[in-house]
Amino acid sequence: MKEMKKFLLMLFVVVLPLGMVACSDDDDDDDNDDNNTEVVLAKEAAGTYTGTFDAGIADGDMTITISAVSGSDDEVNITIGDMTIMFVITASFDDIENVKLTGTEDNITIASQTKEVGMNISVLPDPFDAEVTLSGSIKDGKLELNAKVSADMLDTAQIGTLDISIEAEKE
Repeated sequence: MKEMKKFLLMLFVVVLPLGMVACSDDDDDDDNDDNNTEVVLAKEAAGTYTGTFDAGIADGDMTITISAVSGSDDEVNITIGDMTIMFVITASFDDIENVKLTGTEDNITIASQTKEVGMNISVLPDPFDAEVTLSGSIKDGKLELNAKVSADMLDTAQIGTLDISIEAEKE
């Protein structure tokens, strides 16, 4: 009987680890599942873009910076760099915040949306508020952005609405 207990104990000691090794993890690892990858559009769009603008009355070189909004997968802040108009006039915008993105990693769309932002034109004494309607896209690192700017100050200066087209590439 004593020998039988020893034999069963030895058998148990040998079989138990084999049973543990034979079991495998049936759970799918979400981190390695290529079919379950979610693209965070804001991170994909974020970066510095250099290119040109055309405002009808002037054109030139410019820089655009896009940064992801903290805590959001599909919103960015857009900083439009200074635009020199007619060689001496500089126009600049405050950051355009919480701009909504849609689309895919390869084709990000900046859906048409209107934002109230501060604007400064160097020949005017004070900054003023402007309404900017943005739309555009980012495809393969190329930014195409359209901005329609309207403000009472532009009407007073007999400019009316200012349409700005921007084409830039991610650095």
